[in-house]
Amino acid sequence: MGELLLAALDGPTRIVAACEGHAVAAGAMLLLVADVRIGAHGCYKIGFTEPRFGMPLLELPALLARERLDRRRLHASTVLGVTVGPQEAVAVGFLDEVVDPADLHSAALERARQIAGLSEAAYRGTIDSVWGPTIKRIRALVEERGPRRS
Repeated sequence: MGELLLAALDGPTRIVAACEGHAVAAGAMLLLVADVRIGAHGCYKIGFTEPRFGMPLLELPALLARERLDRRRLHASTVLGVTVGPQEAVAVGFLDEVVDPADLHSAALERARQIAGLSEAAYRGTIDSVWGPTIKRIRALVEERGPRRS
């Protein structure tokens, strides 16, 4: 998972996430590394459930949460394992906007067109400025884990 998240953050592809259902644990992390996160109105949950199931939240999701989630809701979203619906996920920081389910894919495509027009130098330079220390730490975590096993 660390390799996937690192590739999403540090790779050449700009990512628009279209969320129309539950995004917990790894799904929540994927939202946090996407450039743009659009959700559909609906009855589903987003967040880190690990603490509610007796597991500590590991450093990798905690790093991502500190980068993208609202500081006032960080503790509840991580330490307490509070999950939220799509509308509240905007306030927390898991999503950027919520649209009608029928409009989700067209909204995602429109946002993808918008961010595709950003200068590569400006985009990469800003990723390095904003995410640089976090990317370095994720890279170190991936290396500590060692090579993937088949």
